[in-house]
Amino acid sequence: MEKVNIELLKIRLRIEKDEKRRKEIEDILEKDDEELADLYMKKHYKTIKEKQEIIANALKIKVDDVIYDKSEKFISGNRNKFEIHHKAIGYFDFYSLNEYEIDFYSCDINLVISKGSSIYAENINFKSLYFINCKININVIDDFCCENIHFLNCNICALNFNKVIIKGNMKFSNSIFINKSIFNSCIFQDNIYFNNSHFKDYTDFHECKFEKIACFYGATFEKTPNFSACYFKEPKAINLINIDIDKLDFKSVEQYIKDNYQDESYKNEIKNISSLKKDKIDNKHQLRYAKNLKDSFRTIKDILITQNSILEAQEWHKLELYAKEKELELEVESCYKEKKKPFIAAKSEDKNSINLTFNVLLLWIYRVTSLHHTNLPRIINFTSLNIVVFGGLIYLITYLSYLIDKQSNFWFFGVAFLSISVWVIVHLTVFKKQKIKNIRLISFTFLLFLITMILIESATLLMPFNNVIFALFLYCIFIIISFYFYSYINTKPLIFYSLNYIVYLLLIIAIVVKPQLINPFVGIFSSDKLYESKFEKRLNDLNTSAIINLAKLSQKDFNFTKEYINISFTELNSAKALIVANKEKLKEILSKVYDDKYESGYKKVLNELENNTSNVKNIIEKIDNKNNNSVVSAQLNQFLKLNFTQEVDFLHEIKRNFSISEKLSPEQMALFDQKDSQDKLKNILSLLNFKVSFEEILKIIKQDENMQGVIKSTSILYSIILLLCIFSLQKTARKNSIVPS
Repeated sequence: MEKVNIELLKIRLRIEKDEKRRKEIEDILEKDDEELADLYMKKHYKTIKEKQEIIANALKIKVDDVIYDKSEKFISGNRNKFEIHHKAIGYFDFYSLNEYEIDFYSCDINLVISKGSSIYAENINFKSLYFINCKININVIDDFCCENIHFLNCNICALNFNKVIIKGNMKFSNSIFINKSIFNSCIFQDNIYFNNSHFKDYTDFHECKFEKIACFYGATFEKTPNFSACYFKEPKAINLINIDIDKLDFKSVEQYIKDNYQDESYKNEIKNISSLKKDKIDNKHQLRYAKNLKDSFRTIKDILITQNSILEAQEWHKLELYAKEKELELEVESCYKEKKKPFIAAKSEDKNSINLTFNVLLLWIYRVTSLHHTNLPRIINFTSLNIVVFGGLIYLITYLSYLIDKQSNFWFFGVAFLSISVWVIVHLTVFKKQKIKNIRLISFTFLLFLITMILIESATLLMPFNNVIFALFLYCIFIIISFYFYSYINTKPLIFYSLNYIVYLLLIIAIVVKPQLINPFVGIFSSDKLYESKFEKRLNDLNTSAIINLAKLSQKDFNFTKEYINISFTELNSAKALIVANKEKLKEILSKVYDDKYESGYKKVLNELENNTSNVKNIIEKIDNKNNNSVVSAQLNQFLKLNFTQEVDFLHEIKRNFSISEKLSPEQMALFDQKDSQDKLKNILSLLNFKVSFEEILKIIKQDENMQGVIKSTSILYSIILLLCIFSLQKTARKNSIVPS
């Protein structure tokens, strides 16, 4: 009997390239078994028509829809490659397709990879599947093995790989993931590629294990991906270069937590509980997701650092800090919800509401000003804005200070208005918008500060300083508005460029007029460099006699002259320099003599000294008795001692404040009858005759002094902010490789 199948196998052996099949054929030929050869030929060497029928039955489509790829036969000798075009495929019999390579073009695919419910089912093993320009819905329930599964230019509407092991190469090239994609807790034993793919929704890779290549080159993530607890066996085999995460920001981190924290664990825990406990559980699971997200960004950052991709790593580090900021916000809420305290709440020694709030605000400031030291133009713009704001404040306060007297109620009401404004702005922006819950603590501290300031001033043991507090609060408002307005305008290109144009124009003007503004310490140690002293300017407008009299007065010489004095230019400049050097003494003397509380009494005494010196003591006693609690005699006694200092005498100030009598003893009163004392007192009180000229000098000296106090006080805050800006500038420049590390 002729052994046809044996002869056919001999022919197949000469062209067969697969070593496994060659061995099987050699075994059959060695046995020379025609029946076994027939079975082998029927199993492995079907006709094209038979193969088309098998594939059509496995996919539940028509045989005519399965197209044999003839070109592949001539290229590689592969007779098992087929194509399917424009079909809706909802059924896959993988066990029947394990020998075929099938290309799907523009098909609607609903792919479920599952062994079914039978425990005796074989493992899923198929050769190669290619999906080109297809609409894909994938649900992988069981482990599978394949040579290749490739998705090219596909719209992937649903994808779910949940706790499965995949052996074989997978590629998602230039594909769009329209909805949420899940790969959680999977093991990829071979290569997986997502080159140039676009993830429009969330992507979950948490707890995945990548044993070989994982390539995300050119991928785009519109929403936050999750790589928390991922394991990469070969970190250098991971390609995370050129990933587009431009749309990921702090809001996307917040939205991710909001959209995903209500998982199965949350739903199981929240069953049959009260609304109060629900808030705690909400916070607990949101905090868990914030920490997971931080770990996800850290994982990618560490891989990029290992690969020396520093610039890409800093983008993921920025996202890590966003997640950390959100974590700290939730920690603050957690403190209060667990401890139920209205002010300071603490979980541990280093985790209390104050420390956590400070850390949140610091991270927020760095995010707004420089995107955590990753955006150099942004921190340059903000630094310029800060300089311009402080320069504008100095100009405004200088104008108001010389326009409005320090004792005016304007400053008091201004402080009250600005303090309320600061509280409202901070409440509405920082605490409400940032959802920081310890507003009561901050409000209490702020109120305590205000009360303390008012009590100190009311005690009159110090000079009123409402103008200083006014300037500080006004600067605080400018800074808070700058922070929030700046964070807002970055999303509005037209406003952004217009404002920056104005800021840089004002910056150029400020640097030309006051270049000292760029020195963070100039206002603290050299406040006179930030404003033009009106005192020195006013001296230049005085006549020679007035300058000489002021020079004498600064040396406590009260022998004034009213006649014109002809002196040289050098002597005049020396007199001016002497006045400037001793303007503090000048202020003390003029302040004492021109004190409104005692001026009318001083004038009566001066009139008596000029007309009837024998009755001076009686006039002084009469003034004291008439005013009941007047202490004019005590003030005149200080004049005789040439004591004009403004040092605080607590007992004297208390008596003065509450109008308690401070009369002199008979021995002290007798001094007013002595000739030399009367002459000295007459010379001193003769200053009242120069009040028209010298009172303006006194006002200008006080205004200059007030401006120094205001500038020094606000400069402390300005110095802190400008130093932080300079620190951010150098750190951002170094991170962007502009400054070598």
